[in-house]
Amino acid sequence: MYGGSGYTPDPTGVRLSNGAHLTDKMYRQVMTKLLEGVSRLDFDVVLFARGLMVNASPAQRDRIAQLMIALVDAGSDLYDTGVMEDGTVQAKRLRETVDLYQMPRG
Repeated sequence: MYGGSGYTPDPTGVRLSNGAHLTDKMYRQVMTKLLEGVSRLDFDVVLFARGLMVNASPAQRDRIAQLMIALVDAGSDLYDTGVMEDGTVQAKRLRETVDLYQMPRG
């Protein structure tokens, strides 16, 4: 249908500028790889987290901390919509702790 140019339509259905499209594609690729790794039965989250923090620069550690808080907020939002799972319950509790200590968000 699209010939041999290798063109594939964006699965999100959204028309983006080239820069925004590349950024969106990068986020999807990173999410896909991370979810593939986490889904493996032999994936050790503690080993991964320690390795990630040890090998990161101070600026990268700050961004990773912002990512962790953003993940907590996203899980808490899912809990608020009625998704009652262990991960979302823990995220809700962690969000309350983040709010209590007034930790800065990204």
